[in-house]
Amino acid sequence: MAATHGAGIVLLPEALLADDFATGCLLPVLPAWALMPSPMYLIYAQDRRPTAKLRSVIDFMLGRFGVPIGDGDG
Repeated sequence: MAATHGAGIVLLPEALLADDFATGCLLPVLPAWALMPSPMYLIYAQDRRPTAKLRSVIDFMLGRFGVPIGDGDG
């Protein structure tokens, strides 16, 4: 990533930059400025019985990023 080598700035989700912020490799600029949140979608084939792995991923994503806004049926 060019930003970690001093060649510019980057606009990415904080979760992807947490390690670089923690080590001081990257520093926040314009901390008072922020983008509007944008939606995230989980797209997967609905099955009558989702696997434990799929359910785990869904539960993690909902717990980390928010609540569902719909089931995609409409």
